[in-house]
Amino acid sequence: MDQEGESFSATGPTTPLSVANFMLRHRRVLVGLPALAFVFSLSLSVAFGVGYASRSSFVPQPRESAGSRISALAAQFALIAGGPGTSESVEFYAQLLRSRELLTQAARSIYVLPPTGAATDSARGTLVDFWKPPGREPDTRMRTAVARLDRQVEISTSRDANTVTLVTRAESPALAVQINRRLLELVGEFNLQKRQSRAAAERRFASDRLQGAQAELEAAESTQRRFLEQNREYQSSPQLRFEAARLERRVNLRQEVALALAQSYEQARIDEVRDTPVITVVDRPEFSIRRARSRLLDAIVWALVGGLFAFGLALGVEYLSRERGEGNDVYREFRELTGATIVGRLARHLRGEGRKPAGSE
Repeated sequence: MDQEGESFSATGPTTPLSVANFMLRHRRVLVGLPALAFVFSLSLSVAFGVGYASRSSFVPQPRESAGSRISALAAQFALIAGGPGTSESVEFYAQLLRSRELLTQAARSIYVLPPTGAATDSARGTLVDFWKPPGREPDTRMRTAVARLDRQVEISTSRDANTVTLVTRAESPALAVQINRRLLELVGEFNLQKRQSRAAAERRFASDRLQGAQAELEAAESTQRRFLEQNREYQSSPQLRFEAARLERRVNLRQEVALALAQSYEQARIDEVRDTPVITVVDRPEFSIRRARSRLLDAIVWALVGGLFAFGLALGVEYLSRERGEGNDVYREFRELTGATIVGRLARHLRGEGRKPAGSE
């Protein structure tokens, strides 16, 4: 093998000149791959707009169920299964924030961005208008915008603190804050509608049970009245005293059931129109805006990764070239297993061999 093709890692001292020769022989790979990684990383960062991040956290409020009393009462009398309702877990809110329905509503919402640069008017539009996803069909563009929004949303939960943390990223601080705020609003609206729907169902249940309980109370009271009219001197008879006590207990029980159902019915009517928030925002998104990460730093990191990969690739090519020049059995077996054409072409291309001189036919 000629001196020009020797690797600086071959047997013998490694000199600065051998290192320089190695880098010059593989200059296209050692420079091209890091440059490509740098440009590609920077392009992705600009395209997906992750320059700023807005952070918020909230605590789910315990659900003041319209049927907290009616559910316990109904469960006690085997009217419905289960007991009093409880608030949803923080994992529920994490899944809710990731749901396609909620993200689609956020993508369709209108956002207003302040003027930047030479512009004098504020920009107004949806995420589809701002991000301009590819595609001709509106549904396709919307799905692309929703997929991008899903990538730019980060959600974490803490069971111990019972909190949900939401981080949204965008190319501008105003857009990151508005997306975060809009997602919080959608969570509140969803839970408010859910609570009101549940309260409406519980009101209908309480109304039906209240009518039945009132009819049962009237029947028990009529039975007690007839007994008292027919037995004015029942105190002198142990059997009649026992019957009178039994009828009185029945009437008292029906009264308690009717009273509890009436209270639950009125509470359900109140909860059906209640619009109080169901989440408490601990950290508001407006006060937590920050740079998500440096685009230039990301590009430099990826360029270094590309450089390490290129250096390893160049070392591999040098090693294969040296083994080919020595013509040992291991390399011949390797050529048979992997295909000599591919390895040879790659080695010659990286080393700059096999190219025609300028002006040659």
